[in-house]
Amino acid sequence: MGGVPEWGELLDYINNDTHSVILSSLLTIGRPDLDFIGASLIDYCYGLSFSDKSIKGSSATVSPICSSDNESEDLVEFYKIASIISLILNHGSQVKSIKIISQNDRKEKILNLLSLHNFEIEDQLLSSALSQTVWFAMNVASFAMKNDDFYSELMDENGLLSLIYCGSGTSDKEDHGFTPIQDGLKGDLDNERILNVIERLSYLLDKKSYLPQIDSQIKMQCCLVTGEPVDTKCRIEAKDDLYAIKMSQFSERNGRQSVLGDAKGFTTLSPTSYMEYKLRTRIHENSKADMPVLISSPNAVGLFSEIRFSDEKMANKSDFFGLYDICREDKSKLVLNGPEIFSRRLFMARQESFPAKLYDQVEWLDRLIKSVRRTGRPFHVFRGLPTSRPEILYIDCLSPSLKRLIGNKSGFRIEELPTLHDQLILVLSVLDARGSMSLLYGLLDHKMEYRSLCGIKCLLDDYVADKTSQNKMQGISRFAQVSVDMGNRLNKFKVEGKMTTQDNAIITLAHLASKVQKGFNSRNSRGEQLLILTTIMESVRTHVRNRMPMDQSLKNAIAGNIEKKLSGTSYICSSEYRNKQPLLNACIDIADHFVDAIWLPIFNGRMPNHNFKSQVAEIYRVEMLSIYQNRRNEKQDASLTV
Repeated sequence: MGGVPEWGELLDYINNDTHSVILSSLLTIGRPDLDFIGASLIDYCYGLSFSDKSIKGSSATVSPICSSDNESEDLVEFYKIASIISLILNHGSQVKSIKIISQNDRKEKILNLLSLHNFEIEDQLLSSALSQTVWFAMNVASFAMKNDDFYSELMDENGLLSLIYCGSGTSDKEDHGFTPIQDGLKGDLDNERILNVIERLSYLLDKKSYLPQIDSQIKMQCCLVTGEPVDTKCRIEAKDDLYAIKMSQFSERNGRQSVLGDAKGFTTLSPTSYMEYKLRTRIHENSKADMPVLISSPNAVGLFSEIRFSDEKMANKSDFFGLYDICREDKSKLVLNGPEIFSRRLFMARQESFPAKLYDQVEWLDRLIKSVRRTGRPFHVFRGLPTSRPEILYIDCLSPSLKRLIGNKSGFRIEELPTLHDQLILVLSVLDARGSMSLLYGLLDHKMEYRSLCGIKCLLDDYVADKTSQNKMQGISRFAQVSVDMGNRLNKFKVEGKMTTQDNAIITLAHLASKVQKGFNSRNSRGEQLLILTTIMESVRTHVRNRMPMDQSLKNAIAGNIEKKLSGTSYICSSEYRNKQPLLNACIDIADHFVDAIWLPIFNGRMPNHNFKSQVAEIYRVEMLSIYQNRRNEKQDASLTV
């Protein structure tokens, strides 16, 4: 009923025949007890009936059919009495700080009243607590139907149920020894909000100023939308289902308690804002929508730069530019040329929406950066009211994942925009190539950065090769350029010596393998590129499966398998790259290094999981390609010198 109804209001609601569906939900039972309760008739008259559809269903609970149109008056009355008893027995407190009378105590008081009338209820072994309550309510209701005195003492305004519910009854002026249910219920906040909105509109229609009534003893908060002061009781919850507003929505305005990423967000809305967004949910029939935001460009020009039209909807459509219009290059459509910023009044990207999905957020932010660079004006994005910010680009509603990817910052100076743009292009390229977010997050961890760079480069190289083989060349240059950038970052990493001990061990393994395997490039198959590493892992897997000792015998097995794999094939490398060293000796060097520097220190003597093995393979593969590319470059330089 929304709020704290009085006992009489509750009975009127129950007695209203139009609420039969709600009454049936109060008599829900557990499915294991369906056969017993469905076949039982109390006093050969009263029982519950269930639809065939619900009986054949698989849900854990079942609700009976309660139709006042097709039932006798006595049976309908039985339903109503059983429903109100079940409601009183099951109802809990909505205010955790108030400990109301327990369910067992309520049941005990009804049993005591029954004993005064010499009536006992036969216990039944029912598996569900819901079923036990319903069976008890049915027996009490049946006895009330044939005993008028008991009915009056139970159901009247001064009866036992009224005492349990609201504390009224025969002992109204005495200490009950318990807290009634009504004290633990919340008030009707929606009704309070509606009255507040009506009061506000009345003030405005009478041309009077309106000031919110705030309890001075309660810590003041601010409305997310309007910024006006509100009480903490105006905090919204997830079940409010407000259009495009989340209960953990983040904003850096004063008075906001929540922080970015806080699972228990603290968002407050004034009654007016709350009712407005409640109406929007009903209009759109869905609260799942992109986040509405305001884009502010503070550096306005002209003598009356801050003036606003009385009705901006009446302005010429060409006076409004969205982010698409500012970034668009097709001059046949609405597009920003430049001079109009200074020659006439212009509204730029005033109302936009921040997307819900990460990929769309990255694209939207990239358009925002292009708009800033194209117009040369600051763009500040706010979820609620705008505030003064010194940066040329500022967004107060970034999701935790996106903010983490761009350096845990909300504001950016003009010299930081190119780096931010490059980072967004990297994110888009990885996601377009169906890469994992773990690759992007790895770039933020120093220990994982090198292997993440290798993983991204391998991902993009494979994507470019795949699209090239399919002759789908549109947009392929972006992925190729990002791959080149990853290669440059890897080279810088090596020069600065920032790799971890694990990374260096895998790189050394690649150098040793390059002395025995013939050179290849990125167009060769993945199996050929990882030939040596795959042979090593197969040898280790055989040893582990057969529970053989992981010492010198493992080294011998690895060296022998590599020599066998390469001997007499086109994969073997020229001996000049290993200083005329015999092939077997070079294979022994590979085996010794793998067991001593990788198998024991990095793998801890265990087979690695698929994810870790892929990371090792990507570092190995990138290093091998780099070695062979350097060899080709050296040969080319030597031929040019000659």
